[in-house]
Amino acid sequence: MNQRGFTLVEVLVVIVILGLFLPVAYSLISYTMDGQRQVIAENEVQIEARRIMEYMTEKMRDDARWVGESDSNMKLVKNETVWLIYEKEGTLGNMRLPGANGRVLSQSIETFIVTESDSSTQVKLEITKPRASIVLESTIHYSRFVNEVSE
Repeated sequence: MNQRGFTLVEVLVVIVILGLFLPVAYSLISYTMDGQRQVIAENEVQIEARRIMEYMTEKMRDDARWVGESDSNMKLVKNETVWLIYEKEGTLGNMRLPGANGRVLSQSIETFIVTESDSSTQVKLEITKPRASIVLESTIHYSRFVNEVSE
């Protein structure tokens, strides 16, 4: 008699083979997904930091300066116009645009240091999030830009 179907032994062999293969496939997929999440988090932090730094250096090259009572509360100002506001409460600071509903550029600023002299300003910005962090530093030499404008 030629009956169609699977024997119990054949079904058990397939279950054992799948039982060995599936954990390996799951761990491989899980590892790949974790890597993807890490790369996405690093890219988001980098984009956030670069946007802040580019906007800030653009305004500083146009002769805006950081003013404030302390390192935890500063404003980027030119001719009484405020371009950026940095506020630190607790361990993390935030950078936002001015105004009642000013757009928040970052709420994850770990370190923000501004060191000014007559001819230049050094800025260090560190943004830290759960899966990634980045440190950007920039030096703006004011004399370079004053000479370019006056020529």
